[in-house]
Amino acid sequence: MRYKITTIKNSSLSSYHLFAQSINEAKEKAIKKDGIPPIAIQEAGFSLPIPKKEVLFSLRQLSLMQSSNIPIQQCIQSLCHHTQNQRLSNIFASIDNSLRNGLGLYECFLPYERVFGSFALTMIKIGTASGKLSECLELLLLQLESQEKNKQEIKKALFYPCFVLVCSVICFFVLLCFVLPQFVELFIQNQLELPIYTKILIVLYETITQYGIIILSISVCFFAFLIIQIQNKSQLFQSILTLLLITPLIGKMILYSYLQRYCFTLSILLQSGIDLFDATSIAQSGIESTFIQNKLEKIKNALLNGKTLQEGMLESKVFDFFTLNLIQIAQQSGKVEDSLNLCAKEYQNQLKLRTQTIISLIEPCFTLLLGVFVLFLALGIFMPIWNLNG
Repeated sequence: MRYKITTIKNSSLSSYHLFAQSINEAKEKAIKKDGIPPIAIQEAGFSLPIPKKEVLFSLRQLSLMQSSNIPIQQCIQSLCHHTQNQRLSNIFASIDNSLRNGLGLYECFLPYERVFGSFALTMIKIGTASGKLSECLELLLLQLESQEKNKQEIKKALFYPCFVLVCSVICFFVLLCFVLPQFVELFIQNQLELPIYTKILIVLYETITQYGIIILSISVCFFAFLIIQIQNKSQLFQSILTLLLITPLIGKMILYSYLQRYCFTLSILLQSGIDLFDATSIAQSGIESTFIQNKLEKIKNALLNGKTLQEGMLESKVFDFFTLNLIQIAQQSGKVEDSLNLCAKEYQNQLKLRTQTIISLIEPCFTLLLGVFVLFLALGIFMPIWNLNG
């Protein structure tokens, strides 16, 4: 098994990989190599993600303990001993070890961005900087639970159409592989002129029988590679995300999600007394898409050049007229934080409307696709039979 070792080197975090049979063996090798216990040990190979519900439950416990004024290290130790998921428990044990080595809470969570998400790390950074960790965790949970609810609604809407579509595709290939050959033999015996639909079905049948195993293997490898790239947030992941951002409906939904997060984070940062330029830097770092980050970078550049927040947002070309107008008014009244919070709520409402629109379009689109499958199969098999009867 390949493990990623995170340790302290020259007063900063450093990481490398090594091979070991278990976490304990990896720890021993790391101590032997570095002379000190590692800050964190992670499995570097492919592994199933930790269920989001368990991560949210742990963050909820952390928020409740913080609201009770329990010291943060004691909170982490409690999570380490009472978390049922062993991998998540190991993560909290590593975080506890990092805290013992004098690292800040944000630096302790940083190696586990894939588990908790970039937005969670941003909110932890805000909470520790402002001394309002409990409030930030509560706001984080509200945001994450809202996102999880939207995901569950989409999954629920997708389940039945996907089930019907998968069953239809299976039936299509069963008919293609076992029924079509018998009809083709009948057509050939009667020397019938085969229509284009039947010829396409025959080509599909020959391709599946000759290269089916190869195609299936390549498909499995491709999807496994794609999942790994998404987990690692690689350049390929960024390219896919950029492509989705310019896709109708879906692109707007993703964009509203990012803008809602940006305005919400910026509002909390300004309320915590953090400087506007630093606040925009932190809020920008919580956005996963480098394409959107490059757009938001123009806000920082505008502030450096002495321009206002509204002018920077205008130059970024990602915010709508409502946000720009509201921020312009807020700058005159001195209530930028409240206006950003209103903008975040408006983007959240727009996101919900987009989500509901997509959900309402999913079922008819899948039904149409199913109809195309059935029609194509019917034309391919029955048109020659009609010619035979004629």
